[in-house]
Amino acid sequence: MLKSCYICKEKKEESEFYRQKVHGKERIASRCKTCNNKKSNARMMSLPVEKRRSLWREATKRTQERYPEKTLARLQVHEALRKGTLTRKDCEVCGEEKTQSHLYDYNKPLKIRWLCQLHHRMTHYPDNYQLPTRS
Repeated sequence: MLKSCYICKEKKEESEFYRQKVHGKERIASRCKTCNNKKSNARMMSLPVEKRRSLWREATKRTQERYPEKTLARLQVHEALRKGTLTRKDCEVCGEEKTQSHLYDYNKPLKIRWLCQLHHRMTHYPDNYQLPTRS
């Protein structure tokens, strides 16, 4: 089903809009994701550099406190890459050279699946994408 964006006036699929909860009811936002992101970026860029840095540090600290096992696993992967005990490989799905590490189990941080940004995103958001398999 198509919906019109309040800002750019383009008709887009509902998947191009964020979902919001208003008064306990879920609804589709009036701005498309693209317009919403532009507005958010403009708001952040209007802040002084030091304010943006402090907001980034606070968000990072909250994430690290909330998910200590994820933080530790990421650090172990980065350390192994730095030392050379772990080497970055091509995407397992499409063969792209520029890859990201995908951890299935934070208790086994060096058991990694190497994926390009697109396929990594597909792994985390399967409802929005259909992950193709490598033949």
